[in-house]
Amino acid sequence: MAEQPTVSSSTTTHTTERSGGNGWLAFLVGGLLVVVAIIAWMMMSGGQVEQPAIPDEIDVNVTTPEVPAPSLPDAPSPAPSK
Repeated sequence: MAEQPTVSSSTTTHTTERSGGNGWLAFLVGGLLVVVAIIAWMMMSGGQVEQPAIPDEIDVNVTTPEVPAPSLPDAPSPAPSK
């Protein structure tokens, strides 16, 4: 009986990883989380936010010191005509 030759084969698998595809998804999930937090805050507070009372009149007194007007030098005399 004759010896049978051995056959060897090799398989190479190449995988490519895509990165950056989940960036927009994280941004979207974060935005939705903010919207849900705002809605929850509005529902917990009854939709009303307490505002401070504003007075009807506001009296403001501002005193400024007296500032003397600066003294200007005398105007130059015109040049003599020839």
